[in-house]
Amino acid sequence: MEKIKGGFKRVPWSLWILGAILILGIFLRTYEFRDWMTFNPDQARDAILVQNMMKNDEWPMMGPQAGNKVFKVGPMFYYFEIISARLFGGTADKMAYADLLFSIATIFLVYFFFKKFFAEQISLILTFLFSISFFVVTYSRFAFNPNSIPFFTLLFLFSLLAILDNAPKEKLRWAVLLGIAMGIGFQLHTILYVSMPLLAVLTLGYLFVKKHFIWKSVLVALFFFTLVNAGQLTYEVENNGANIRSFFAGAKSSTESTGRNYGEDLSNDILCHIQAYTYIVSSLGSGDKCNLTNLAHRIEKKGIRFNSEKIAIAIFSTIFTLGGFILFWFYTKKEVDVRRKRALILVAVYCAIIFLILFSVSSSVSIRYFIAIEFMPFLLVGLWLHFFLDRTKRMFFSLCGGFFVMMLVVFNISTIRDAVAALENGTASTDNVAYYDEVEKISEYLLEHSNGSQTIYLAGKKSYLSRYGKPLEYFGKQQGVLVSKVYKPERITADDSFFYILKRISLKKKIPEVINGFTSEEAVVFGNVTIITLKKNP
Repeated sequence: MEKIKGGFKRVPWSLWILGAILILGIFLRTYEFRDWMTFNPDQARDAILVQNMMKNDEWPMMGPQAGNKVFKVGPMFYYFEIISARLFGGTADKMAYADLLFSIATIFLVYFFFKKFFAEQISLILTFLFSISFFVVTYSRFAFNPNSIPFFTLLFLFSLLAILDNAPKEKLRWAVLLGIAMGIGFQLHTILYVSMPLLAVLTLGYLFVKKHFIWKSVLVALFFFTLVNAGQLTYEVENNGANIRSFFAGAKSSTESTGRNYGEDLSNDILCHIQAYTYIVSSLGSGDKCNLTNLAHRIEKKGIRFNSEKIAIAIFSTIFTLGGFILFWFYTKKEVDVRRKRALILVAVYCAIIFLILFSVSSSVSIRYFIAIEFMPFLLVGLWLHFFLDRTKRMFFSLCGGFFVMMLVVFNISTIRDAVAALENGTASTDNVAYYDEVEKISEYLLEHSNGSQTIYLAGKKSYLSRYGKPLEYFGKQQGVLVSKVYKPERITADDSFFYILKRISLKKKIPEVINGFTSEEAVVFGNVTIITLKKNP
């Protein structure tokens, strides 16, 4: 017993705190995971594809389509889903376990990453903020090919730094991880398709200039990169590089748009970074599209009195982000520790690459693109805390730092609380997002009222039909029933099971008796969604 007590006493206090942070992070990521899982058309499409792959015992050579709808990323995301489904079960929620597990592992990884820059206390604070970030938690709770990017980005940066810092024998071990991290990240999103190889080449160039030749490490990293990308590379060889040509064609069209205003694109890129960095650490502002530019235009037209709350957020965001980068430059310049300075410069180059990539597509960037630098806003928080604690009037600035951290905690917890309330009430799904349990309830209703039909036809308002059509198709498929979207209702017969989906309407009011020439028989509300049963007159 005394030995056990002694063992507990020898455990550093920082590990106890890290353990508590990890437990909290796991809770936020796993609580009601199945029912509250985001289940949009992309998730339903991938789940159906993976089920078909498992049925046919297939391992695809390519993955999901990228934003340009022509270029495809690598198949690793599908491999993760297939492995997860084989281990835990073949349903959509079980396929998401891989992304969930990577998100939990990222909490550990981000702690050790922050320790490269900050003291123990600040690293733990940043890890805590990372674990409760609404943005980070949200992208941990469903299956999506970018969702595991934070883990492999950090592993990639860790490996590069280790190769820069360590002895030759240790470099080879890290070269293995570098090749794997880059090989997997390369397949998860087009941003990493460019940024990871480019940063690796720049690092190699730096070592070459410094006459640090590490050809063994380079060959080892290339071997594992090629091994992990075997499927994608095989596809390119068999199809004469068709996919990579699609990538360059899409990149060329996005960068050579006629009438492009580069000044406006630069402004959009900067403002989008400001908005995203603030949202990731605090959940303030919009987490969907970059809209600070629109706000600036509205303020210009309507004056400062236009929506003071949004203006206050914009001011806070600008001070936090731009001030944070000024601190980043200042501390990098004055840093005397060679390893820490090298790490700061490496992160700066990586962020610059991401900035340039997003500049090239600034008109279509959304906040989720910043998952590729998800760690960076927290690093800026760390720099602000370091700044507060480095002042001569330590007590006052310590209080400022404490207030800053508490503010970020309150903002995130408040947003999480509101999201949980909507999910508990079954009103979280809209025409912008759908959740597993709420869609499942709609599916159950359609199946119960389809009179045993093997095909259910679904029409509706465009935004709702596109949002719920594929998820409902997934649930129908689990019961052997085809749920088919209908755009030309005149083909429906009197014997068909036909439903109409739209936004929530008040059932106290009289629903339309006729929709698209069909008689309305019954209307049922599911949260923010209404389903109307339609019948064609014989």
